[in-house]
Amino acid sequence: KDDDKNGNNLSSQSWASRDPRDNAILFQTMFEVGRRNKVLNPNQMRTTYGKLMYMLQDAQSPTVAKSLGFSLHKDLVLVAPFLQEHKCSDILHDSRLVGATRFIRD
Repeated sequence: KDDDKNGNNLSSQSWASRDPRDNAILFQTMFEVGRRNKVLNPNQMRTTYGKLMYMLQDAQSPTVAKSLGFSLHKDLVLVAPFLQEHKCSDILHDSRLVGATRFIRD
């Protein structure tokens, strides 16, 4: 059962009737994943990525940002800082890393 913190059933509400601030982390993460995917795969998402960037730019304007109540921007999550934050950066020096991350051909 999808209940929010006030006990309201979320599945019966349309997205348009919800406060975007309730899903700020979701929106920020979705945009961050899209940006990271484009960095890793520059030949993909050619038109979609442009639209994504226009939306992010528009959302940064003072009028839109005020009405949203939050920023859609989130810094890119990079591997090394993420591992350092979680105190497991030694994995980057593991000799098995190359084999574990190698592309698997069909």
